[in-house]
Amino acid sequence: MEISFLWLGIGAVATFGAGLLLGLLLGRTRQGPARREAEELKAALRQHQEESRQYRDHVARHFTQTADLLQALTADYRAVYEHLAAGAQTLCNGQIKALTPEALREHLLTAPSEEGAQAEVLAPSPYHHHSRKDHRL
Repeated sequence: MEISFLWLGIGAVATFGAGLLLGLLLGRTRQGPARREAEELKAALRQHQEESRQYRDHVARHFTQTADLLQALTADYRAVYEHLAAGAQTLCNGQIKALTPEALREHLLTAPSEEGAQAEVLAPSPYHHHSRKDHRL
């Protein structure tokens, strides 16, 4: 009887080992597609993160350039206005008082009125040679 218990024990250990080995092999073969899918998802995530970073960089560059262009446009507008003011003063014999560099600075730096009306633009009328104030666009 001792021998049969010994063989029974060896058989049980061998069966347990074979079952364990078979379970590991089956687990790995079935895990393969899931592992591949997980790797594909990780790669897709990395790609989307990189695309998102590039998009954010592009947006930042765009708005930086927009700010630079608006600053240049403002400076050019100011130069044109000052040129027109100087020409109006010279060509109209000083009759235009509202179109001066000082009025420009004052007008550009004041806030719009409480009613939400557009800012007033001080400009000479092309038809009259006297001072005109409070033209609205």
